Parts: sequence; structure tokens; C-alpha cells
Amino acid sequence: MLLALWAVLTGCPASAMPPHKLEMPDAIGLTTIPDSITTRMAVSDSLTVPGRTYAENGWLYRLRKDHYIDTRDESVRYPRFIDFCMRVYRWADRTFNSHDPNYVKGDGRNWKAMIVSDNWTDAYTFRPHKLSPIYMLSQPYANLGLTLKYMAVSLSYSVDVGTIFSGNKPQHNKWDFGFSCALFNIELHYWKNDGGTYIRRFAEYNHGQVIKKYFEGLTLTGYQAMGYYFFNNKKFSWGAAQSNSNNQLRSAGSAVLGFDVSSYTVDFDFTKLPTELLNVYDYPFDQYRFHYQSYRLIGGYSYNWVINKHLVANISAIPGMGISVSDYSSTYGATRMFSIGGKGAAALSYYNKRFFIGVNAALHLNGFINKRIGFASVIQNYQAAIGLKF
Repeated sequence: MLLALWAVLTGCPASAMPPHKLEMPDAIGLTTIPDSITTRMAVSDSLTVPGRTYAENGWLYRLRKDHYIDTRDESVRYPRFIDFCMRVYRWADRTFNSHDPNYVKGDGRNWKAMIVSDNWTDAYTFRPHKLSPIYMLSQPYANLGLTLKYMAVSLSYSVDVGTIFSGNKPQHNKWDFGFSCALFNIELHYWKNDGGTYIRRFAEYNHGQVIKKYFEGLTLTGYQAMGYYFFNNKKFSWGAAQSNSNNQLRSAGSAVLGFDVSSYTVDFDFTKLPTELLNVYDYPFDQYRFHYQSYRLIGGYSYNWVINKHLVANISAIPGMGISVSDYSSTYGATRMFSIGGKGAAALSYYNKRFFIGVNAALHLNGFINKRIGFASVIQNYQAAIGLKF
């Protein structure tokens, strides 16, 4: 019948009819002809990315093969709860940590470990009303520390190198904690000096010239929390130079605005002055205690200068002002005072793939002034770090 119908419709003999092919329904992605079967797509591949099978998307497989997992890779399969946590993280990463890729590029590494040479000094200016000032500056404390960072969170600890081999109890130590993302940076600091300092100027002694007299009557305990927002957060990365994280591709800067909250306890026992200084001491009290909390608004500017594709420098100035409140244990009792403070920072970072070297300097100012006394404490920190990203 088919041959006759062909001849009627075409006017051609039935022998000229083209060879017949039997088409089969394509229900599961297979095209079937009598002499061959060609697979277009495996069923499981619909849940993967091109070039990777369903099994190869499992998180354990990716970890064994690559030794790390890219948290931004949405094709990786996790157990249900972990998958929920990863989706929350990716949302937060897009919301709080996204950059313009023409200016900032992530390094794709979540962990970072480094050895840090951490050196710091503390300086003090002390001036009662209508009396000559005293200036103090400690010797640099050579600390050796370790820093471990995962994603946006870092933790550091350092110890006084001079006590490692001597067996003496550390007299100067510090803790630092940080949380950083594209939008903002948060810092927590703890400083303790229980070993004294050096008096560099003392009233009119030595005609007001610089001296160096050891003074063991000083103790300091300080806590500080700072947080600040970067307005140009799409094109500027604080961590590119300051913490060796992202890669700044083009130079950019950002205005900064935030807060600074601190608590300081500082004790001066001037009965422990060297004899030659006691002879000219004319302050109304033999001992002074400052126990106060400061609350300040801070603001300024931070700039990253890209020197080449491996080298970036940063300079930042973030001053602030507000109020300081002392409690009843202080020498002058409970009172409110005008407060000054803030932070200055500079950094230089070299990175090449997973390896990096960085140096930075930071200055933290904390002080107050009223009609009876003026006081300022400055913590100066200098670091050199070498580490790996993984």
C-alpha cells in the first residue's frame, strides 16, 4: 500500500522510493535507529556541571581529589544540613563580600597560616594641670606569634621572645582578633604591660632634654573594640594589603566611618622613680590611677596603591573623638572627659600564588583631657609576616 501511495503522490515508480527508517520514541534521551544507538546524555548528568559526573560532585570526592572545596561552587553536593549552611554562607558572601572583579579578585583559598614577628611599644603622655609633663616610651617588645585565619575570621597570639629562653614570666603580651569582609572590618585588641617603661622627659630635669631613665612603677591593661565601614567596598579591599587576603588589581581608596570602644586601667607609682627624679618631683600625688572607658566616633580614609600584580601598599588614617568616663577607683574619681583616639596604619604586601610576605605598622591612640589632667596612651605595632594560603 505504501508503494502504491508513493507512486500516486509523486508520479514516480515505487522502486524509486527512498529507503525507509524506523524512528523510535525518544523518551529517555536516546536516539535509536536499527543499526546504532547513540547516547546523548546520561540521566545523572542533569544534576552536574559539564564534564563532571554525579559522583564526582560529592563533597568527599572533591576534597580527596582537590584537597580543598571551593565554598562558592554550587554544584558540590553536601549532606542536607551542611548544604543549608553552605547556602546561607553563599548568601552572606554575596551580600557582604562581593567586589567589582575589575578591581578586586578573590584568591580562592579559605585558610591562611603565618608566622609573625610582632614588635610593639607603648608610649604615654601625662600632664596634671599647671604642672610640667612627663613623657614615657618603652623599649620595643620583640614578640613572636602565630596567626590562623579561616575565611573572614582571624586569631593571633604572640609572646615576648625575651622570656622564651630565660624562663622569666612574660611581662608584655597581647591578643588580637579580627573579622573582615568587603563592607566592614572589626578588631578586638588586648594589651598588657606589667614590666615598666622608660621616662624620656621629666618636667625640667636635664633642662627638658631627652633622657632615658627606667621606671618600674607602671602597669597597663587595655581592651579595645573597633569597627568601621568602607563606603567604596566594591572597588576597595582592606584585606589586600593589611591581611594578605584578596588581590587588589587596580588602585582604589575608600572613606571610612565607624566606632571605637575601649577600656584602660593604668597605674603610676611615682615612689619608684630613680632618686635623681624624685628630688625634683612636685606632683600632688605619689600614685596615680586611671580606670576609664572611652566611646568615640571614628572616620577617615584608606587607600590601596597597586604597584604591580604582586605588590600592593596601603595607608590609612582613621581619627576619632568622643567621651571618656572614669570610675571612682581613679585618682580624680568618677568624671566625664573629652576623648581623642583612633588608628593610623600602613602596609606593604607581596603575594605569588599561595605564598605571601607582608609588613605593616599600626598606631592606636587613646587619651582624654579635662580641666585637671591630660593623659594619652599610644600603642605602636610593627609586624612582618610570612605564610601560605590553602
